[in-house]
Amino acid sequence: MIKKSILENKIKLIVILTLIVGGISILFLNTQSNSKVEIKKFKNKEYVFTTNQKNNDIKCPYINIDSDEIDKINNDIIYKYYSVIQNKYSKMDYEYSINNNHLSLIIKIINMKSEDDYEKKEYISYNVNISSKKEITNDELLKAHNLSQSEINNNIYEKLKNAYEIESNEMYIEPQECDFNCYLKIHEVDDLETKLVYFIDKENKVIGYLNHVLETVYFDKNDYKEFTSQFLLN
Repeated sequence: MIKKSILENKIKLIVILTLIVGGISILFLNTQSNSKVEIKKFKNKEYVFTTNQKNNDIKCPYINIDSDEIDKINNDIIYKYYSVIQNKYSKMDYEYSINNNHLSLIIKIINMKSEDDYEKKEYISYNVNISSKKEITNDELLKAHNLSQSEINNNIYEKLKNAYEIESNEMYIEPQECDFNCYLKIHEVDDLETKLVYFIDKENKVIGYLNHVLETVYFDKNDYKEFTSQFLLN
């Protein structure tokens, strides 16, 4: 009887421990499931989707992450969208990617006041840590990819200088009328740190987008054959 009692107690203990472990496992899984759902504000939507669209040329993205910080970003994006649609010649599109826990969004805008107006290319990027629901700073992004601002600046200036030399040698631009510093100023890229934004593509490559003016009162846009606004940085 004593042995039977001991055996029954052992069985009861095993059952209790099994229930406890099972309950903890279920609780953990539910917690994990809920945390994944709670990251998104709209669980049936992608992490980025089009929330407003005037036509095929103007699309407004929405970052589908539930946090006050991201709400402020979305408000800024919507404000920009309503600014763009005021002019029928302007365009707005976007691209996004997700690498592990990193969401990267690049918004591409062409501002034009008339059909014959010069193109002012504007790029706005947002890089977000999905788990923390917080924006990643440029310093954090560059550090994660072993890049420095000075290294990037030198790299891009060299590419722009090469573009300038090709254009001036082929007489698209008269070097006597406009030297390299003039070339940077007319494109409005003489201050890279305030003009450059960063996007991480699906292959985890860092791409720099340079805000600039493609045409000015000094030159026609057809004069610029080599100028680019997109730079692969790693």
